[in-house]
Amino acid sequence: MMPVKPKRGFKKSILVLTLILLGFTTTTAQDYLVFGIHPYLSRKEIIKRFSPLRIYLSKKLKRGIIIKIGYSYANHIKSIGLNKVDIAFVGPSEYVLLLNEYGYQKTVGTLDVNGKPFFRGKIIASKDAPIFSIKDLIGKSFAFVQKESTMGFIVPKKMLLKAGVKLSSLKYYNFVGTHENVVYGILAGDYDAGAVKEEVYNRFKNNAIKVIATTPLMPEHLFLVKRTMPNKFFRKIQQAFFDLNKTKEGLNVLKSINSEATGIEPANDKNYDVLREYMK
Repeated sequence: MMPVKPKRGFKKSILVLTLILLGFTTTTAQDYLVFGIHPYLSRKEIIKRFSPLRIYLSKKLKRGIIIKIGYSYANHIKSIGLNKVDIAFVGPSEYVLLLNEYGYQKTVGTLDVNGKPFFRGKIIASKDAPIFSIKDLIGKSFAFVQKESTMGFIVPKKMLLKAGVKLSSLKYYNFVGTHENVVYGILAGDYDAGAVKEEVYNRFKNNAIKVIATTPLMPEHLFLVKRTMPNKFFRKIQQAFFDLNKTKEGLNVLKSINSEATGIEPANDKNYDVLREYMK
């Protein structure tokens, strides 16, 4: 029997059905938004954390939403810069790099943590390691996250240099991809020390790790939309985010992303000047 050729529009119908089964409420395959996120945690953990926000925004905006996780920080920055994602969650250093390379960005808002739009990082080591200060890191191995990571490289690297510890004076160092991998690498004995954001340290602090140093406060992560987004729809997206502040359920959506989140507020570009100094 000769195979039956699918009718025109059959493939499109399958895509629409797939989007519906994934929880999207769209009526056409093109009527959805791409939500881009940098790979600061494992893909499984990112999907888990951002799914409540995806569902919330899909209902508020009446659009299907697909989560797209960049395969690197640099890839995520490029995707935003080239308008390949509609909504994005970015780290502070990514925001600065975006402005430097692509110019003006449409900011939705900044995440508040413990009531302020700032966060910290930790330089950590194994509890049994003979490391008690940054200077003790000379001759030791070190795990960073990625080159564009604020608390996983840029800020701790500056702290090491201020303490007289050049990267060349480490036994060896590597970029391990995610904040979780830094902790796992230390626990496995692959690295003597590493750098992570405070929120990740708090998740693992009951394990066999200790804090060597705490970073200065730096401006928090942001939500953006692509620069070509029509202003009317941009304002609708922004209002949907700010509405999260109004209810316990909304704040729980933000706490799913960061357990210490307390809201979202308009972004203040001047807050990022301190990070710009670190990145020079």
